[in-house]
Amino acid sequence: MRVLITGGATGLGQAIALKWAEKWAGKDEGLDICIADINQERGDETVNTLSAQGANAFYIHCDITSENDVQTLANTLETRWGGVDTVFNNAGVASGGSLLDESIEQWQWVFDINVLGMVRVSRA
Repeated sequence: MRVLITGGATGLGQAIALKWAEKWAGKDEGLDICIADINQERGDETVNTLSAQGANAFYIHCDITSENDVQTLANTLETRWGGVDTVFNNAGVASGGSLLDESIEQWQWVFDINVLGMVRVSRA
């Protein structure tokens, strides 16, 4: 099974990766997990934990607001695995402010990551 998790270095994405590895342990088919995130330090930590659980995991830096980063991610997965079986479009942010208090630029940033980031990854 070949799994891509965006935003997989911390929080919910990391929890999904760890649970996937736990549930997959002992199965005949191997588990390949790609952690795509902007936080390399935490991504590497997550990969080390996944590897200790028996998953074949690797980290790749990917800013999902960047077409180039997303295309590099897609190319890497195609070269390394021949594609993916499952994608968790998990990367996301929250503004932390109210609708009226946050600037349009802040909302554009949130939209670019939470909506367009998912579109970029899914299309690649």
